[in-house]
Amino acid sequence: MGIELDGGYTRGLYEESDSSDFNNYTGRFRLNRRISPQFGVYGEYRQIYRDWDDPSENGGTDGNEIEEDYFVYAPSVGLFYQFDPTLTASIGVGYFYQQIENANDQKGPFINTDINKLWDFQRWSIRTRGSSGIDSQDFSGENQGFERYAQVELIGKYNFTRDFFADMGLRYRYSDYINTEDEEVDHRYTADVGIGYAVTRWMSLRLAYAFEKLDAINSTDDYEQNRAYMTITLQPISPGGCGIR
Repeated sequence: MGIELDGGYTRGLYEESDSSDFNNYTGRFRLNRRISPQFGVYGEYRQIYRDWDDPSENGGTDGNEIEEDYFVYAPSVGLFYQFDPTLTASIGVGYFYQQIENANDQKGPFINTDINKLWDFQRWSIRTRGSSGIDSQDFSGENQGFERYAQVELIGKYNFTRDFFADMGLRYRYSDYINTEDEEVDHRYTADVGIGYAVTRWMSLRLAYAFEKLDAINSTDDYEQNRAYMTITLQPISPGGCGIR
């Protein structure tokens, strides 16, 4: 029996924009049960809370976006299989319920998938990953927020020392936004490069630069974006613990 627990927080700040600033909180709890050394089942619960600073004054005026506070409740169940130490896969089905303040609630099914393949060498490694599920996507021109998504990515990493590393990645993401009257769909392409340092066995810092290109369907917010950012990752020392990022 194993337990996964993680959470995230995003603070969205905008300058010279019709969008309101916001706080976004996410949490996930997953219980894994192995039936054999390779095969198992899981049950998962995910929750999202979006808190707009001033939703009544901003957003929702053109019918294409909803800037209202909301909760998302999303249980799911599924299967996982470890083909070998470098290849794992899981698939599950779930149902979400989105409770929106001052608007109609939304609900529907979704599919959770995650396939990972790792090539690990002495100093460098390459990882490919495919995944799908629900999430909150922000900082596009219309702030659609809550979405169903599918994503593929390729990540390379080089270890200069045991604690100091560099990495780069390529990513494609398909987003189907739920809180829109029209069929809002995004195709997002990202290239990312960064350097990181393991401060302790359970904490690491990473500085990165990313280039992102957005192709939006039924929308006018296509863009190219350059950004620099920093992440702090906390993770358990031993398996079966909980991580926060």
